[in-house]
Amino acid sequence: MFSMNKFISDQLMESGETGPIKKESKTPSKKKAPKVKKEDKDKKPRKPANHPRHRLSPAMQAIVGLEPLSRQGVTAALWDYIRSKELQNPNDRREIICDDKFSAVMDGQKSVTMFSLNKFISPHLIEKLPKGE
Repeated sequence: MFSMNKFISDQLMESGETGPIKKESKTPSKKKAPKVKKEDKDKKPRKPANHPRHRLSPAMQAIVGLEPLSRQGVTAALWDYIRSKELQNPNDRREIICDDKFSAVMDGQKSVTMFSLNKFISPHLIEKLPKGE
């Protein structure tokens, strides 16, 4: 069998050249500069979203307060309540163990998962308020 590598190396030895054949390029090689990450202070601040606010049921008001809130505000207030009362199961952080107030909002459940919180919130958002209020 004919070996091309052997043929090339024999030709190089006869001509007196040593080392691998280098291909000359017409354009110099350009290495890409590493990407520089923007710092948080360089980012533009987001405009707050204009989410509708709702009147809340008395059971929900007992947990989050008396003011009307948007759905996102209610969820944030529920998580503040969960963290302040340490209601998350220490072995399974996805599970929330309900106390008396929280159980009233969660349809009488003893425990719920964090993924099912939103379906229990909807019945407690009684009335959507106009933007001016």
